[in-house]
Amino acid sequence: FNGCQHAREWVAVMVPMYIAEQLIEQYGTDSEITALLDVMDVHVIPIVNPDGYEYTYASGGNRYWRKNRRAGSCAGVDLNRNWVTDWNGGESTSTNPCSDIYVGPGSLSEPESSSVYEFITDHPQIKGHIDFHSYAYLILEPWAYTSTPPPDFDRTHELGTQMSNAIQDVHGEYYEN
Repeated sequence: FNGCQHAREWVAVMVPMYIAEQLIEQYGTDSEITALLDVMDVHVIPIVNPDGYEYTYASGGNRYWRKNRRAGSCAGVDLNRNWVTDWNGGESTSTNPCSDIYVGPGSLSEPESSSVYEFITDHPQIKGHIDFHSYAYLILEPWAYTSTPPPDFDRTHELGTQMSNAIQDVHGEYYEN
């Protein structure tokens, strides 16, 4: 689980922290959580974008800052658009450094996205990854940038549907997937 690629999405920090807290507190008392954690590792990165996050709180900062704080005439790169797959795909990205959706000078050019990418590739046993945001009621599936479905579309779509249903059952909110 990771959160806060976009600095201004403060709740995206607290969701993975809450998940970690619940897993820690319920291990040994909740049989399902105990059984789950006895057979798998859970990794939590609550803040992918620490300098951008800090800037949203800083005196003289900007509460609505989205990007990291890369130096330059227009500071920052949108870390969510700095990944390898479909880097600078065009429809939801920009090569303008002043844009909120600036992709950066190259894929994984930023230490934040590069570090998360390296962590994931260094742990090939990872079977799932959830990146929390707070902008919309959406569950985005892999390859959401294209209408061509990924090889495991049926499986990931079913998981997204189960997640959406669970959220609706508990909170009454519908998340489109």
